[in-house]
Amino acid sequence: MTFTLRGNGTIANGTVSPLTITINAGGTASGNLCVVWLSMPGYTAAPTFTFPANWVQGPIDANGAGACAQIWYLEGPNNPGGITTISVSFTGGTTSTGATIAYLGGEFPGNLTPTAFDVSGHGHGTTNLTYSELTSAVTTGADELAVAVTAVYNSALTTQTLGPGTGFTQLAALNSGSSSRVHAGMDYQLDTGASGQTITDSETVTVNATAFAWAIATFKEAAVVAGATPAPIVSPSTAVVQAANW
Repeated sequence: MTFTLRGNGTIANGTVSPLTITINAGGTASGNLCVVWLSMPGYTAAPTFTFPANWVQGPIDANGAGACAQIWYLEGPNNPGGITTISVSFTGGTTSTGATIAYLGGEFPGNLTPTAFDVSGHGHGTTNLTYSELTSAVTTGADELAVAVTAVYNSALTTQTLGPGTGFTQLAALNSGSSSRVHAGMDYQLDTGASGQTITDSETVTVNATAFAWAIATFKEAAVVAGATPAPIVSPSTAVVQAANW
């Protein structure tokens, strides 16, 4: 059994605290893993975020030239069900012209243990057209869930198209294919295959960036419980938002 995507919000962006992040507009199911992608193009130093109780900060990366990325998650046993949105406040952070925080939430059935988080990685740089977003260690389980977030910043208005690596699906993107200083991508892979692998999302862009940052994390699936009824699979609400051009 592999993970499924039960539901997700719509990508949004802003710079005013708090952020209202939709996890699943229909309400989460008890025991499911929840994930939030945070992409901060234009931020040279990330804000400090405050999530609701039991949410955990996963990998984080900051590029001093102008991009930050984070992943947060809520383990299944801490999900009581019925979560539609969460309020996330933040303080601080250092910005460049046009900086924004892009955010997206999603819900993944398949996690029934308190220790689903497995491995992660993060990185940053400039002047690349392909970002090898890879875990720093090999996976310890088979058929894991992988999520990855990318932040891309250009000091001038630039038309960028972001694309996920092989095996990954782009759940949402900010300003992809549009002229802007800020672009973001949120990807996932429902089944990473056999254990003992380094998981890589080879994210692509069409123009060299002033700065980019990325983060990736994987989650182990619990053993299948005999007689359990699998959660329904709901098609993801893919969205590409055209933010203001700064």
